[in-house]
Amino acid sequence: MSGVRRVQNPAVLERITAKSREVLQVRAFALRDTINSVLERSKVGRSGLPPGPVNPPSAVGDPPARQSGKLINSIQAFRVNDELYEVGPSINSFQDTYEYPVILEFGYGRLRGPRPFMRPGVTEFKAKVLR
Repeated sequence: MSGVRRVQNPAVLERITAKSREVLQVRAFALRDTINSVLERSKVGRSGLPPGPVNPPSAVGDPPARQSGKLINSIQAFRVNDELYEVGPSINSFQDTYEYPVILEFGYGRLRGPRPFMRPGVTEFKAKVLR
């Protein structure tokens, strides 16, 4: 019969805690990399040109077409504390337009539809982890 044994040795508990923090960090950065890979697979637009016939935007439902690379470069894994990482676009990368990644993800106004990149990245990451 297998079961769970309670560990009361402080040195063992500290090693388990340290290892779990290490695994959390590795997973957070792996999620960041997966989200970046979704963006890397998207169409590449010509930087500096507005969307149009020469530089078409991505289709609704597809990840956003790359214009300047600002979005992909903003995806970070932030350590909040020992037990928590936040993964996503850095708000500091967008200054006055900090809502830009949210507008792309969910669609709004002129965009007329979502260009998701976070949700497909999380779905792909979960599929890899659960294999």
